[in-house]
Amino acid sequence: MNTVLQAALPESKKIPLLPLATPLTQWQDVSVSELAPYAPLDSTLPMGQYAVSTVMNWATQQGFSGAIPTWEIGSGTWGVICFFPHPGLQVVEIPISDLAGYDLSNPQSCGQGVMRWAQAEENGSNQLAIPMYVSDDETFSALVFTPSYPALTFYDAPNTQLYFSLQQPAKLINLQDPAVWANAAMRVANNLGFAAGWPTWEYTTNRGLIGIPAYDLGPVPDASPANVATAIKVLHRTSLALQNCESVSSSLTSGVFVDFTAAPIADPTLQILTDCLFGAVQVCLNAIPGVGGALAAIVSSGVQVAIDATNSSGGTFSLEEYQGMLVDASNATINYVAQLHDSLQQATGDDLQKLWLSPYNDPLTGRSIALGLLACTPPEVVDGDAFWAQLSQQMEASYLENLKIQITAQLYEIQSRTYQNRAPDKQWWYGTIASVTGPGGDCSQYVISSESDLSVWFNGALQVSDYVELNEWWMQAIASSFPEYPPATLVYDLFSNDGFGVTTNWTGPFTKEQFYTQFFVQQTQMGLDGTYNQVWVYDQSDMIVEAQVSGEEIESVIAGSTDNYGNLSLNSSNATVIFVNEKCGFSQPVIINYLAPLTS
Repeated sequence: MNTVLQAALPESKKIPLLPLATPLTQWQDVSVSELAPYAPLDSTLPMGQYAVSTVMNWATQQGFSGAIPTWEIGSGTWGVICFFPHPGLQVVEIPISDLAGYDLSNPQSCGQGVMRWAQAEENGSNQLAIPMYVSDDETFSALVFTPSYPALTFYDAPNTQLYFSLQQPAKLINLQDPAVWANAAMRVANNLGFAAGWPTWEYTTNRGLIGIPAYDLGPVPDASPANVATAIKVLHRTSLALQNCESVSSSLTSGVFVDFTAAPIADPTLQILTDCLFGAVQVCLNAIPGVGGALAAIVSSGVQVAIDATNSSGGTFSLEEYQGMLVDASNATINYVAQLHDSLQQATGDDLQKLWLSPYNDPLTGRSIALGLLACTPPEVVDGDAFWAQLSQQMEASYLENLKIQITAQLYEIQSRTYQNRAPDKQWWYGTIASVTGPGGDCSQYVISSESDLSVWFNGALQVSDYVELNEWWMQAIASSFPEYPPATLVYDLFSNDGFGVTTNWTGPFTKEQFYTQFFVQQTQMGLDGTYNQVWVYDQSDMIVEAQVSGEEIESVIAGSTDNYGNLSLNSSNATVIFVNEKCGFSQPVIINYLAPLTS
């Protein structure tokens, strides 16, 4: 449930819930003290079972049919997605004998067993089943979303997408950990505009999840003149928003990377194009209350039309060529929506009924949406000039940010190292953390001292006697065909601060902390003495992420990796890895889920 646009509006302009929509879910931030009495007594249970059992027990006592964790924690709270009672939502007692062969104490095996049982034709061809972890010698309880429940959406997420959703670069991930698996599935589902997501517990190089909507919009409204007029106006507003995004973005992107017009950009599957353009569409249109998911699905059903408009099946391009492809794809998307608008405006009789009920299949999420559902859009949205202006701005920002990240990652890598007192070729960091890192302090002065240092970012300040230890990060060219360090124009386009002490003219969309720690640009971490490196590489042909150690005295050795199936391999017992870890303080940190057993 993306509420960025809603939150950006003043209280007087908040969009009320549309009258035709029935809420299906409710997100709550529940204190651990409130949850603790409902937790299993056995705190050694796998967290995938412990957390679900806890929130299920708590939710049923609050009048909900059930709940699942969001797998996120706050300050003394757990996030919980609660399911309102609904005729299509039932607690089913599954005969234990029907689950023979499944390990009910293993969250993955248990989840897979109840899902397969529930979806079997002989058991009702249900949409989804979630274990409740309540059982006796004869039955096992599950929360079942029957065929009469509002349509859920299956989405087959690449394992790389699940990994990236966790936003923790320079770490390895074990997608076989059910709590991490479910956490990633929830985040991917939220990013696609669903209220919640639950794994199917089946996997290959992809992992299936079921997207659960926030609202039941009910049946498609009649194609009355008033309803058709509403849908036409929504499509018109959407087309204008896309036009504004394209016109502004084209003028800006033409100069964003002016220094690198000849640099090759590899996009063999045109994935960057899809991510930049339709990623912005999904993020922003999904924010529209109630019908956002429907509108995003309809617009995104034109993704192949947009790709075809580039006259390319992918490959390697100059930046100028690639920007031209993006313009062509954007214009094709605008035309796609405009044609829907024109067709609906001109249709009558049987043609109108056919168009009104025709499904639009979103290849990005798997949703299939009837065009007529746009009639459910609240009047406050249809006629909300400020709302659509804000949406256009958000779409433009999302488009440009995606583009900057994707293209910059092909030009530069990130390097980092820890600078101790009088590190090689660096000044002394005498003083206190406050004096060294404060506005106008040594770090800030160093960043602006030369153009080659503009991309520098510091973190991890540590006071050691009368000096300060720091981690320093910077951008460096991957290839030798252009300058070693990024020019000032690119730094200004990317970053809004310098790490310590904001200087002038910083106008970029990101802080350096966001860019260096949340986006998946190749990273090289240098050892404390500068002779050993640990290189993190993301999204390779056979790996989600891989960490290698190398140095003057050793050949490159893999320290850890996650293959495309999400299997984690750590080589921390390797003698070379142990040696480099001890020499340089490297480690192979693993992404974990931070939910922990509760105490009353």
